[in-house]
Amino acid sequence: MLSVAAMAAAMAWTVPATGPTIISTMGPEIETKQEDPEKTYIGQFTVTAYCSCEICCGKWANKRPNGIIYTASGAEAKNGETVGAAWDVLPVGTRIEIDGLGERIVQDKPADWIVERYEGRILDVYFGSHEAALEYGKHTVDVWIIEDGKEE
Repeated sequence: MLSVAAMAAAMAWTVPATGPTIISTMGPEIETKQEDPEKTYIGQFTVTAYCSCEICCGKWANKRPNGIIYTASGAEAKNGETVGAAWDVLPVGTRIEIDGLGERIVQDKPADWIVERYEGRILDVYFGSHEAALEYGKHTVDVWIIEDGKEE
């Protein structure tokens, strides 16, 4: 039987962005436990979809320096990452989980009239094609803020 000191010495700790990982080096098998990041439920939001085309983006569709699709925050729009939100509700850089879609980062914002229409409870998810955006459509779903563990 190992002493507490020997067991502690045999443990290796790392802290990746998604939470602490504990790796045991005692014995031939390596056990890994990844802790889920903390999430705070913030309620239901209306979720719509958009792409970079003129139908979805209007006049902004023709303002693409070097063909790069920039969001209102200056970040490059990426399929599977970018979401637009009312910045007074979810500030730029907020990581959220959208039920049925997974994790996204607030990098863009809908038009003011859309934000007003939904009283700030609107998310606009970026998709890589107009067909994919149309296929997703419009839903009302549960949303969580993903806490990154950083102190403000």
